[in-house]
Amino acid sequence: MRLPVSLCLIAGAVTCFESSFYPIKGSSQDQSSFANVDYIRTTDFNLTLDVDFDKTVIQGTNTLTLTAVRDVTEIVLDYQGLYIESASYSNTNLSTGFIDAFFETQTDSQLGSALRVFMTDKARPTDVVILRVQFYTTNQSLAINWLTKE
Repeated sequence: MRLPVSLCLIAGAVTCFESSFYPIKGSSQDQSSFANVDYIRTTDFNLTLDVDFDKTVIQGTNTLTLTAVRDVTEIVLDYQGLYIESASYSNTNLSTGFIDAFFETQTDSQLGSALRVFMTDKARPTDVVILRVQFYTTNQSLAINWLTKE
């Protein structure tokens, strides 16, 4: 049986796909999450949003500061009702600047959606990684209610 794989093209390069071939496992610390907090943990974030009331869309960038707990080559985050446009990261200990990341998404009926960002270089324990995710809301974004003028 073949499972469908969808590809996203951004700036002419394949950067994202949805896959069921290499499933993302749930978190060992929180059974309601995909996040790989055993390997890397978010310590801070900076959320920048642009709200378009006419189109009822919110576009944004979430810049997360993460600290590696173990050797890690991927970051897994939970999300819901968003279209992920791009992801880039920087390992501050390697001074590489931001690198466009290959990423994939996965949806589970029980756990929701996961974003897996692949890093080309391994982050070692105590390394600080800055992850920048650009996104916009969709009609599946349940926590948003748009009011009419009336």
